Amino acid sequence: MRSRPLRSISIVSVTALALALFAQPLSADDALCLTVMPFDEEPISFGKLASLFFVVQNNSKHVVVIQQVTPLNDVNEPLTLSSSVYGSLRKDDAADAYEFNPLSQQATQLPFYGGLLLPGEKVVALSRHRPVAKREELRITYYTSSQVYDGSIESMHPFQVYVRAQEKEAISPRRYVPFTMARWNEINGTSTVTRSLGPDNMSRAVIIPTLEDKAISLDVSVVFRYEGAPFCLEDATRYASRISGKSVDLLRFGFSSFLNQYVVFEEGVSWLLASKEQKDKGSLLTAFPPVLLNDLDSSPYIRVRIGDKQEGFGMGGMKSSRKLWDCYPVYYGDGMYTRGEFLHLAKEEVVEFLRLARTKGKILKPHNYFFSALYYTLSEKESSRPAPAADSQKSGRR
Repeated sequence: MRSRPLRSISIVSVTALALALFAQPLSADDALCLTVMPFDEEPISFGKLASLFFVVQNNSKHVVVIQQVTPLNDVNEPLTLSSSVYGSLRKDDAADAYEFNPLSQQATQLPFYGGLLLPGEKVVALSRHRPVAKREELRITYYTSSQVYDGSIESMHPFQVYVRAQEKEAISPRRYVPFTMARWNEINGTSTVTRSLGPDNMSRAVIIPTLEDKAISLDVSVVFRYEGAPFCLEDATRYASRISGKSVDLLRFGFSSFLNQYVVFEEGVSWLLASKEQKDKGSLLTAFPPVLLNDLDSSPYIRVRIGDKQEGFGMGGMKSSRKLWDCYPVYYGDGMYTRGEFLHLAKEEVVEFLRLARTKGKILKPHNYFFSALYYTLSEKESSRPAPAADSQKSGRR
């Protein structure tokens, strides 16, 4: 992967009332320009998940394919514009077309790409983002054609692009046919905003079977200015390294606005970091996926699968007669989409549950359903014995 130096292209001014943003191309010879804009007029606050538009414009004379916009800190997830989706692809060699069946119970072997850009075009991608850094460094990963685009199919080399065929009504399977400028203009005219690709969100999605894995990376930065003096990520990483005695490179970070704290992830454990005044790790938590912090901020409770036993059917599940660790009532799944034994943890209970899980030698893992976390599973920590309970208060439901 070829890499280019870090440039600062955008300034975001965050206040309690409004979000102002300024963006400009890096220079005349830069291939891409990134602009970040608010989704609506809702104020954007430090540490809170916000919906932002990430606009990438192709300023070059080549065809480019945006693969991903990746925050280089740990708090935010990548904005991915290329991925497999749930469904199947079949090549119709006789017609030189692909058939996509979104009902097939598998992942496509070829990825779809939502970031194809001809010269002068832009893609507008909506993503959830949590501003916690003073300077957010981002890496745009993309592919470029080998020659200047002159309007011909040959000048798109090495990209052999298939676009969704025009259909009078929604049908399955959906057909993808060789690129034409007329059809691409129709797609661009109706698909101005894209999100993470999926079977129900295929706007601007194309198939490029000839795409080679020789991506270029362009590093840029967005500067945030906040009212007051919040505990920004740059300070948090420095204090976490001092408390843990480890290099920042060995630590990962997350943030929850519900907790109003960072979570520091080390190998096999995690702990909370609230401020510059903190001197030690406090009570350790078990390992868990960072996406749990997003669920804490957006959901009233967290579902955790703890066993295989299933009784009954129906939405919401039935309550069983037992409690996990004599503390947490156990519910059964609905018998269709979820099967087994589950905990329904109120968000206020989650931190204490994570503390107790560590003393039991357990960790949380995400369960992916159609590429999205639907619930979490309680699993044995590999090659570990239950941790002593000295650093965890006695757990109980209030």
